Amino acid sequence: MGTRENQSDRTLERHTPRTLANIGLRLMGSEGKVGKLRYKYLEAAALRTDIVILQVGANDGIFDDPLYPFFHKNPHVRGILIEPQKGPYEKLLNLYRDNPNVTCVRTAISATTDYLSLWSVNLGEDPFGKAIARTNPEKFDYVMWRRPGKRLKGYEVESEDVPAAPLSDVLEELSVSPEQISAVFTDTEGSDIEVVNQLLNTGARPEVLQYEHVIAGDEVVFETNRRLAGMGYELNWSFRDIFAALRAGAPAATPAVP
Repeated sequence: MGTRENQSDRTLERHTPRTLANIGLRLMGSEGKVGKLRYKYLEAAALRTDIVILQVGANDGIFDDPLYPFFHKNPHVRGILIEPQKGPYEKLLNLYRDNPNVTCVRTAISATTDYLSLWSVNLGEDPFGKAIARTNPEKFDYVMWRRPGKRLKGYEVESEDVPAAPLSDVLEELSVSPEQISAVFTDTEGSDIEVVNQLLNTGARPEVLQYEHVIAGDEVVFETNRRLAGMGYELNWSFRDIFAALRAGAPAATPAVP
């Protein structure tokens, strides 16, 4: 499974000096090194013709979306954008209606094919309310600092039943093999660990993988990071996200987990 020689267990934990420093950067409006690494990767990816980017939790395609400028400047790049909520999905679909290389899929990623309830906050026209949709309505507290002067308490919390399916089923439906995925970006407000591990279980080894860790528990973050490091990924932290880049020489793909 590769080596973790450059990533000790300590650097895979959430509360490291590097992580705490990046919290400070994030609070000042910066993603720290994560944003720079993503920009550098996308800049190089724009020059290639073999890139397939998977985004899980695409929302409306614009709000707080680091990929929006990239896809619009580089319409030749193939993208698979997944968003389960009806309103944001329709906006996403409309946004990319003239780009045949971007495929929008309305589903949540889960262990089984079914429907699940997503909870969001009704903030009217403010897209932030839908951007924080999650399966656990009790975990809205941490986002309050992101809207200074606004408090979510008192706003209507609402639910929506959305279609759900395993990631492997979504890729199969699109006739996309796991080894075709070049980069993955997830922002699912709490389901990111599930998405990352489902992806790795398909045998996929994307060149880069960015996932939101801030809502997940320490133990599952650590175990996922350890798995990524063992597969040859170098990890960098920001307050919200982990950016994993596959080291040169690491295996590009492995057999899927049964």
